[in-house]
Amino acid sequence: PISLGFESMNQNNVMEALKTAPVLLTFIAIGIMGPVTEETFFRFIMVGKAKEKIPAVICIIVSAVCFGLMHMHALTVSELVSCLPQLTTGLLFAILLVKCKNPTIPVLLHILNNCIGIIPPLLKR
Repeated sequence: PISLGFESMNQNNVMEALKTAPVLLTFIAIGIMGPVTEETFFRFIMVGKAKEKIPAVICIIVSAVCFGLMHMHALTVSELVSCLPQLTTGLLFAILLVKCKNPTIPVLLHILNNCIGIIPPLLKR
């Protein structure tokens, strides 16, 4: 994941979970279940289903903004800026879903992204 030089409350919560929860449980929850759940809601429902009634570009933008906002825990400028990577990946994953018409691609990329982000802290334990 992209770092902007400071951590959001979401990143702090993830780091705390990585310190306290069992490694396998953390890996499954943050690395796999989180992405599958988020992709189901933000891409499959908000984009895949909604684009049948609303233009795809609007679905993509709305789902990406909601995805970014969901990772915020406070209405502060630093939280907003720290969630720009989630907004960006939300846009990317939604565009991939629409263009490729294959829901597996954004799910696997999201899992890969989260796993890459949690492996270094897990190795430091």
